Amino acid sequence: MYLVTAPPTGPFTFKWTLFNILLTASYSLFYPVLIYLFPHFKKPRLVLTSVGTKALRQGIQDDRDSGRGYRNSINPVASRERLLMEKETKDGLMTLELSFFIQGGLLLVAIPVLVGALLFHLIKKHTKNGSKNHQSKIELVVRLFNLN
Repeated sequence: MYLVTAPPTGPFTFKWTLFNILLTASYSLFYPVLIYLFPHFKKPRLVLTSVGTKALRQGIQDDRDSGRGYRNSINPVASRERLLMEKETKDGLMTLELSFFIQGGLLLVAIPVLVGALLFHLIKKHTKNGSKNHQSKIELVVRLFNLN
């Protein structure tokens, strides 16, 4: 963004806008609290496996089951295990890119998700009296920010 909007003389001038403030607050305050409250968001469970990887695994398994392992050794270009390794590497990189995309999306929606979770907790607390001894993570955050 800066490379496109930089002045011709080249000095960097940073201006605080509402969007910059929201991103900074979300990154430094709200995203860590979101990860603390919902630890399953920390590492997405989605793992990508391409059709090529599945086909190569099936082909290798079929060759092992039928006793035709010699086909893999006489291929002059690349063995199936090598091709499978390359496909799995590409699948791993795509999973990593998807993980970065998901975490970036969580960073953008951290503030609304936390506000919604806190409102849900406060409404639930006022409509139903829970046990006084049990203290959830959301109650700790409410106490931390003195929202009660």
